[in-house]
Amino acid sequence: PAKSRRKQEAKILSVFYEKIGGSRILESDGRWMSNQTVCNWYGVVCGHRGQHKAGMKGRNPTPPPDDAITAIQLNNLDLDGTLPTELSMLEYLSQLILRNNQIKGTIPADLAYASRLCVLDLSNNRLTGSIPALL
Repeated sequence: PAKSRRKQEAKILSVFYEKIGGSRILESDGRWMSNQTVCNWYGVVCGHRGQHKAGMKGRNPTPPPDDAITAIQLNNLDLDGTLPTELSMLEYLSQLILRNNQIKGTIPADLAYASRLCVLDLSNNRLTGSIPALL
């Protein structure tokens, strides 16, 4: 199960990379889309280091595995794509912080299904529409 989770997380991040204008991430750090574990990619935090304390008290209080993605923090990179719904499939994601970019489109309603998501900071982007009610 852990190996399939890691493979799925890498696939989700590659979709995110394509949709968000990922070449800007590579300009900051060459590890994205490399053969390195996703836990070494710029702005990706795994295990308890990225687990927001509120996420430990939420609907899923079990601590995340050390190699599970718990936070994505990519600020001030001029990322200019859209947010993919696949982010909601990151089982242990508790923080999605993408402030001060140029992200456009709407906030995917599916993010409400990311049951551990406690911190969602999309401030200072070019998002349109309203915040999904379930968030």
